[in-house]
Amino acid sequence: EALIQEILEAFQGMASMSQLQRAALTAGVHRLADERTAHLRQAFERLDVNGDGTLSTKELMDGLSAGAGTGAVTSEELSKLVDFVDTDGNRTIDYTEFVAAAYASRDGTLCDEVCRAAFELFDADSSGKVTLAEIREILGVDRGAKRPRWGGVGVAVSPDGEDIDEHADLDLASF
Repeated sequence: EALIQEILEAFQGMASMSQLQRAALTAGVHRLADERTAHLRQAFERLDVNGDGTLSTKELMDGLSAGAGTGAVTSEELSKLVDFVDTDGNRTIDYTEFVAAAYASRDGTLCDEVCRAAFELFDADSSGKVTLAEIREILGVDRGAKRPRWGGVGVAVSPDGEDIDEHADLDLASF
């Protein structure tokens, strides 16, 4: 089934992103209108067999096996993908994380609409620039830590792993 392949590609796309990109993308999908994600809601609900609002690795494995036959992905590979998509660290995929992964796979980059929504969320003062202070504020990180962490996100590190200047601002293109 094409949907199963899309889900696998989506999870792989999100796995290739930096931690900050995954956090920003997950934050950005909160701002999407429900009608933009209705088809994803249906796919999520089909996979969420027990109806608890989250997808366990087992539910994902069962759903992928049913749609693509056995061997589409091993449970170990899927478990690693879940670790990347699971931005809140609860070892399951909630609906927001599922939608974020779907948008991560589009053309191998962040979907412009979701990226802009995330940028606007982080740009608390609407200056057109996101400061490290704004990132820390939105993510609620400990300002005393040398490399603050939130849900596995090192906010003092840029997407390419380089240190961010404490006073550097990010515009939308850099974000």
